[in-house]
Amino acid sequence: IKRKRQKRSKNANDLLWELLTQMSIKTGIPKEDIYRSHIKDVGVCEFVAVPEKAVDRLIESWSHNGVGWFAERVDFIPGKEITGAVKVCLYYGSSTYDTAEMSRLLDAVVQDARAVGIEIINESDRALIARYPGGQ
Repeated sequence: IKRKRQKRSKNANDLLWELLTQMSIKTGIPKEDIYRSHIKDVGVCEFVAVPEKAVDRLIESWSHNGVGWFAERVDFIPGKEITGAVKVCLYYGSSTYDTAEMSRLLDAVVQDARAVGIEIINESDRALIARYPGGQ
């Protein structure tokens, strides 16, 4: 039994892409590459067995679904081989994510954004904090 979760919000998606854009500016790495790296690390993936002759076509076709949709061959796993087939991991873009999956992705992006010196708090919140004793 799987808990029913709501689809990720537009606000969460907007925040994700704003952080990815800022990280790209700061690091010089294309935001799409940063996004795919995070999708691979914390995202949703399904493994499928595909006939060898169909692997390249599947990988190319899968990527036409969007920026975060990519596929890759998985290394050989002893005892798990299927004769004549290759194991492929299909990654889903965040457009399909529910709130829990998107939260996990955003948490990872926020952590990396902070690591490269990107401030997450907005100016109005910063001004509010500055009004209180001990505020910055």
